[in-house]
Amino acid sequence: MLFIELFVPSGVFGPDERRRLAGQLTSRKILTGDDSDPGADPGVIRLYESLSDVVVHEAPAPRADPPCYVVNVYVAAWAKEIGEHLVREITRRLGEAEGDPDRLFREPRALVHVIGVPDGGYGFAGKVRRSTDVLDLIDRAKSRRPEEAPEGMFVDPVCGARVPAGEAVVTEIDGTTYGFCCAHCRAHFTRRRLQEQT
Repeated sequence: MLFIELFVPSGVFGPDERRRLAGQLTSRKILTGDDSDPGADPGVIRLYESLSDVVVHEAPAPRADPPCYVVNVYVAAWAKEIGEHLVREITRRLGEAEGDPDRLFREPRALVHVIGVPDGGYGFAGKVRRSTDVLDLIDRAKSRRPEEAPEGMFVDPVCGARVPAGEAVVTEIDGTTYGFCCAHCRAHFTRRRLQEQT
């Protein structure tokens, strides 16, 4: 789901620090932001992790002072919906790795490119996968039963993500309001409900 390529200037981080930084940029950390209660379904997070990777390159360019970073994030299908979150989380985690979580928000020294992979341009297990294929995998990967949404939240019935009511993409079906993390999950849910009715 995510391929993150981070370029850091030579000498900014040692090998162990680069490894720790890569660990801070995994799908689990970037997409959920909270290790103690990630909010997303654990099965879905395991699926994301199995389809994601992080590579940290040490660029041969001389070190700038303060250092500059370039990050390429390849996202299948949801680049537009998730781009703002990815830029913010990656920028924050780079600053934390430097020891100043706010520096990269004050200074434009981290360039994060969120690159959307076009539908049908993503593949695994020897087949091209479209967003509907990935949503089917996500739906099947859920490992916990549907839960009650906490006050002011929705639990996305497709991926299991907890979404604040004000940020949710909603639809009403048969008098019940459902909230989703993105339009893709809403379309998948609606399509599946229509198929069940026919």
